Amino acid sequence: MLHTFSQGEYPAAVTAIRIIGIGSPFGDDQLGWYVADALKHSCYLDHLSQQQLSYIKTDRPGAGLVELLRGADLVILIDAMESGDLPGTVRRFEDNEIENAAIPLSSHGFGVASALALAQALNDITARIILYGIEAHKMSSASPLPEVNKCTLSQGDINVIAQKIAADISLSGV
Repeated sequence: MLHTFSQGEYPAAVTAIRIIGIGSPFGDDQLGWYVADALKHSCYLDHLSQQQLSYIKTDRPGAGLVELLRGADLVILIDAMESGDLPGTVRRFEDNEIENAAIPLSSHGFGVASALALAQALNDITARIILYGIEAHKMSSASPLPEVNKCTLSQGDINVIAQKIAADISLSGV
């Protein structure tokens, strides 16, 4: 697994942190949900108070993502992406990098970048936004075959990704 993180700046007093796992019940598109769950059920972010931290899992939110951003100082988005990298590769994008990325950052038609552009057009974003895009092995639509709907990364891989994301957040001063 490759992890390509850049160091970011965070506000001095982050009081509301929202971690949003984005996905769908199909194949590797579940990665955002699985990593958000791994963060929630681990000790990786225990240095943050439960009053500061909230977790949301959402199924292809589209424009509904705008509403999920409200009331947070820092929003961590976790979503599967298809860029041609090795499965499990994690990329970190902040604020304007999300809109300006040359690769698709979401597997959803009206994805994260589109929702953030809408929120900016509405002048509706006050939070700092960080997106962790996880390279998917295969994205599939609903299938009657259960194996097609399974995530291809192991739980161990998912835990490593969650730990790396938590370390990145912690090292950045949150």
